[in-house]
Amino acid sequence: MFYFSKNREINDFCNELVNSHLWEYSRRGKHISIKRTIKETTLNLTVPTTPSDPDAALRFRNKYRRLIRQYLIDNNIISA
Repeated sequence: MFYFSKNREINDFCNELVNSHLWEYSRRGKHISIKRTIKETTLNLTVPTTPSDPDAALRFRNKYRRLIRQYLIDNNIISA
């Protein structure tokens, strides 16, 4: 288990993504990002390490869902 965020929900969600072996993480200075490369497209999420917002976990999951949905729309897998 890797430490991503002080928020337990964000930390667990990121660990689930990385443990699926489809996503990988990289640390650049103070920021951690998780990314997935599909064909020639790279999906990149920046992880909030010290969120001050109580709804940070909800916002992070929504950001993940929007990213995946936009990828599916851009590649004509689903329609908008």
